[in-house]
Amino acid sequence: MVTNTTVFTDSWNQLYTIISANTTDPTSKSKWIYSSFPDATHLTKADYPLIVINPIGSNTSETVVFNRDIKIFPLRVEIEIYSTSASQIDSITDDLFDAIESNISTLEAQELHNFELSNSDSDTVFRGKTRVHLKRIDWDFEYHRVA
Repeated sequence: MVTNTTVFTDSWNQLYTIISANTTDPTSKSKWIYSSFPDATHLTKADYPLIVINPIGSNTSETVVFNRDIKIFPLRVEIEIYSTSASQIDSITDDLFDAIESNISTLEAQELHNFELSNSDSDTVFRGKTRVHLKRIDWDFEYHRVA
């Protein structure tokens, strides 16, 4: 359960659990979802695709207080998908979207509500000598603290 004292860690862990259980690594590596980009000096083309679920962010200036018993904290997560194949990016993005949308009730049971895809962009970057396609997806959501 997401709690006030561990809202950022618990929210990240909930997303990691849902994404890892509901997305399939096309190359069947043992690890392909990270909390930050892995050490690029050791990556090879075979290490792709990979997903980075960045740390949860917040804008506490937008906190809404309904009464003493309910507070809503706006949160955001940026998820990045890296692949050497542009078409693979879209397939993984579809899996990610479906994983979150199909598990809304699970997230709500953890007091994480109103998931909304707020931004998405693509780029091509070089990691060492490897050309890598990148897609960034921003999800806005809320933590509801009920006293």
